[in-house]
Amino acid sequence: MDESAAGDGPGGAAGAETPWEHEIRSRERWVAAEERDDRAQDADRRAADRDDVARGRDEAADALVTDARRREELAYQRIREITRQLNASDVEEARQHVHLQQAAEAVQEAIDSGADEPLLALLREVLRLLDVQFADVLAAGIQRSGLRVDLQHADQFLAGAADDRAAASADRAAAASDRAAAAGDRDSAQTSRRQAAVYRGAAEQPVTEG
Repeated sequence: MDESAAGDGPGGAAGAETPWEHEIRSRERWVAAEERDDRAQDADRRAADRDDVARGRDEAADALVTDARRREELAYQRIREITRQLNASDVEEARQHVHLQQAAEAVQEAIDSGADEPLLALLREVLRLLDVQFADVLAAGIQRSGLRVDLQHADQFLAGAADDRAAASADRAAAASDRAAAAGDRDSAQTSRRQAAVYRGAAEQPVTEG
């Protein structure tokens, strides 16, 4: 009978695993176990790296939220200041309306008097009041223009804060994904270790002779 039919190693018998075959199979199982251990270590390293990335993203998100709060505080503070200044401008405009009313009354009085000299004096007063009004109007216009620019800056601060919060939210979502992936890597590592233990246990089984 051909030797190959009796087995792959010395002393082999058909239908039974010889010590030679058992040794080969044991070595294969040990190699497989070591490979699974390597995969487990790789999975652990990946999990640790993902955890580091997640922590970095969380720190970046915290920094962005801090920046957003600072921007919002500056914006709201500036808006309060601008509101106060606008209210003061409204008071000033009311005073200017009084000046105009006084000027109109002076003109009307000059017309009603019919006297030349009083008319001239009153007209001079009208001119003075109108000059005051004109200067106040110019000043108010300049002030309001500056306040509009300030409001735009405040709005930019708020927009920047909104961008920071959106970026922070994205970072936190990415950190959560990294942590979920890290958990998956750790599960894979545990599975690989369990399988490696099974392979080693099988490799250590004694030869059963038929």
